[in-house]
Amino acid sequence: DAPCVVARTVWSWQPFAMHLFRTFALLILVLVTTSARAEVLPVLEVCSVCRCLEDVDESTVAVECLGESLRHDQQRNNRLDLRGIVWPVAKDRNGTLKVRAYFADLELHYLPKLPTSTSLIELHFENDSIKSLLTEPFDNFRNLEVLSITNNALGSLDKDFFTAPNNLLKLDLSNNSLTAVTALERAHFQALESIDLSHNKLKAVSHQLVRALESVSLVRLEACDIYNWDSGDRPTRWQMLNLNRNKLTVVSATTFASLERLEALYLAYNEIQHIDPQAFEGLKLLERLDLSYNHVTNLEANLVLPEALTMINVAGNGMERWPFGKLSQNLRILEIQNNVITDLSTGQQVSVIILNASNNRLDTFAGD
Repeated sequence: DAPCVVARTVWSWQPFAMHLFRTFALLILVLVTTSARAEVLPVLEVCSVCRCLEDVDESTVAVECLGESLRHDQQRNNRLDLRGIVWPVAKDRNGTLKVRAYFADLELHYLPKLPTSTSLIELHFENDSIKSLLTEPFDNFRNLEVLSITNNALGSLDKDFFTAPNNLLKLDLSNNSLTAVTALERAHFQALESIDLSHNKLKAVSHQLVRALESVSLVRLEACDIYNWDSGDRPTRWQMLNLNRNKLTVVSATTFASLERLEALYLAYNEIQHIDPQAFEGLKLLERLDLSYNHVTNLEANLVLPEALTMINVAGNGMERWPFGKLSQNLRILEIQNNVITDLSTGQQVSVIILNASNNRLDTFAGD
């Protein structure tokens, strides 16, 4: 009977062996399939497909990847994969190189994670269809000074996009579709000098945003449908503010009170109907004021204008009479054209060099 017992013993191991074999084969198949699917990014010298321009002393190079100007038809017809690019490096091993990178018309819908570079100081993405910004693509650019993502379709920014310390000097997010800028309200800008948010859909500016940008010098917010403005009471370093082509209706005594270092304020093409007499009283350094093409038919006679003012524009407001009380002796350019003013008797000595009073209904012109 021993052979029968042995036969039964061998047979009882066969199902287990077959199961083990199938499991092992399946594991091999999965590994092979996964390996086949794993994407191996090609190493691509960026200057081999894009134009690279060095300055005279070879300390700075501009990388230009501009759609139709890509060097190879294959790269032009197939989207340039930015994940595998190799940034230029200094020819001298001990030298340093600064890189300014310009990418435009590449049909991008998002930004992939770009290779690390401590040499990159400027990064421009223009004329694409980028809809959102995540923090990942910019984690490794600690020396970035200029970030420009204009003429895209940005609707949102990751809320933590700017919370990490950065060395940005200039930020340009103009010509997008941003409706909120929570990421900017939470930002930690250490050196930012200029920001451009023009041609978005913000509708409102909060004191949190103004506070986050308090050390900035130049602020552009034109054409953002802004009707609600709250700059708070914390002083800023803003020197220029452009709010042209928005929907502001009133300028109160507190609207711009905290912007005491302003030198230029542009409010043209809003819907302003009333300006408080003390609206600009605290802006002691203000040199240029543009209120043109609003609905301010009459300015208050006791409107306080800063002594530093050298240019004021109130064109196209439908004003019927001389709009000012006391004018600064520093005033050099006065634009009151395209109103319905009949009497230009200033009643005071003025020092203007350029006076534009065209397209009014003047009967009287007199001045000291």
